Amino acid sequence: MLDFLKKIWKWVRTDGLLHIGYAALIFLSLEPFMPWWVAAIITVVLFIIKEIYDRHHGGCAEWHDIICDCIGLAYGIIIFLLKLWLR
Repeated sequence: MLDFLKKIWKWVRTDGLLHIGYAALIFLSLEPFMPWWVAAIITVVLFIIKEIYDRHHGGCAEWHDIICDCIGLAYGIIIFLLKLWLR
């Protein structure tokens, strides 16, 4: 099990954790002001725009970042659904 966790950490890295956290935070910040599905679409558009910006300004656009952003969005949606369920 420890080897499996090490492989996951090696793939995610600190940058991936930041992408996961920020995607969830963006969704959860937008969700109170609009329907959840609109907040999810805006979140997806924002992280795609960020990768396009990276590509055109000397950075590196990576699929890794987009996958981690999708994981973060999924976490944000799960937290939103739990919040609804616990009301």
